[in-house]
Amino acid sequence: GRGRWLRSRSVSTSSSDSLKAACPAASPVLLYPAMFVEVRAAAERLRGVAHRTPVVTCSTLDERVGAEVFLKCENLQRVGAFKFRGAYNAISQLSDEERAGGVLAYSSGNHAQGVALAARLLGAEATIVMPSDAPAGKLAATRGYGARIVEYDREKTTRREVAAGILEEGDYSLIPPFDHPHIVAGQGTAALELFEQVGELDHLLTPVGGGGLLSGSAVAAKNLCPECRVTGVEPEVADDATRSFYSGTLQRVHNPPTIADGTRTESLGEPASTSTRWSRCRKRRSRKRCASCSSERSSWWSRRERSAWQDF
Repeated sequence: GRGRWLRSRSVSTSSSDSLKAACPAASPVLLYPAMFVEVRAAAERLRGVAHRTPVVTCSTLDERVGAEVFLKCENLQRVGAFKFRGAYNAISQLSDEERAGGVLAYSSGNHAQGVALAARLLGAEATIVMPSDAPAGKLAATRGYGARIVEYDREKTTRREVAAGILEEGDYSLIPPFDHPHIVAGQGTAALELFEQVGELDHLLTPVGGGGLLSGSAVAAKNLCPECRVTGVEPEVADDATRSFYSGTLQRVHNPPTIADGTRTESLGEPASTSTRWSRCRKRRSRKRCASCSSERSSWWSRRERSAWQDF
């Protein structure tokens, strides 16, 4: 829903032109230039379709962390999540023939809703593989957007296996939840908007499940404000991304018991090439961090930030 962005000084800006003045340290050499071009292009495709979500502040939160904190309210995005951005950006680039064959996706809820709505807007039929224990509201919303749902038991099989079987039945175009450059570019537009809205930042914090939002945000941040530190946050019980980052090898977790269902992905994407989101996370992310789901440890940022961070 909401991502956290932090800066230690105030810069007021609301447009791309003022952003240039707000980020004087921006490097003339783009990092992942092709992907940054894709993020810009995705923003144009989403213009007038996705909501330009607001940024809110809280003086109490600022006092607790000792800095200005900006919350990009993607919980107010269409379908209630940033996932709509990537889904629409991906499906909008399919050919008429590909859309006629229908789209297939797998998700615990947010990507499912994003694909279902984007497919409806773009005239494609959507089939979504979802766990039977997905939140009832997300199952209902996905059906409400017109998608066909295929449910599965997390304890008996995986969503990839179920989707692979469905793909053999027809001419579907698979819209993965994170492991595709069009998805990454679409998710990166949230951070692009944020910099346009508030200017230079010192830290950008974003949740990480599969890594699509984190990767797209890192691409946007490192091209607009290279000194901005980008941090991925995940539950301690679903710490596959953290372990992957520190070990340098892809780590997995099976069906972690967390209420943060969007972070229950088995792993980041396969490190098959430098174009994958895994490699982009490894190279562009400044740091990784786990957070406990328990309320008594929810103030980890304010208490332990200075001693716990490590630079990469």
